[in-house]
Amino acid sequence: MAGIQKRLTILAEQTAAAYGCTAEVTYLQDVPAVHNLKKWTDAVLPTVRSVVGAEKVFDTPPTLGYDDVSEFVNKYGGVYLMLGAQDGELTDDGTVVPTSGGRGLVPNHNPRFYVDDDALVQGVRLHCNVAYDHLNGTITPAE
Repeated sequence: MAGIQKRLTILAEQTAAAYGCTAEVTYLQDVPAVHNLKKWTDAVLPTVRSVVGAEKVFDTPPTLGYDDVSEFVNKYGGVYLMLGAQDGELTDDGTVVPTSGGRGLVPNHNPRFYVDDDALVQGVRLHCNVAYDHLNGTITPAE
């Protein structure tokens, strides 16, 4: 993390200098990356597959995005899942591509970001089933 922060600081300072300006970079919080532990994903996947369908569950590649949910997951356990909520299709090799004629795939914090309302219903169902299964002991990560 320190190496990345150093490189970002140099990039900001040198970019500013190229335009005759200065830059000051301040990191306000140090939030660890989200890393799902195998014992938790193994425990949660059966419930996820039963709710959304096994054919719709796949691993996603790592991203540079992060969320402070890592603080919770690191302390108490859990998983961070991505809910497909846009016009995308899964290819045979596991890549998500935009649906032909759809609105495209737009990242969060983009003015064109949208969510398919039907996906929100699936998300609520997923959260409720995971919570229920965890509370009744069905989801128990291996020690």
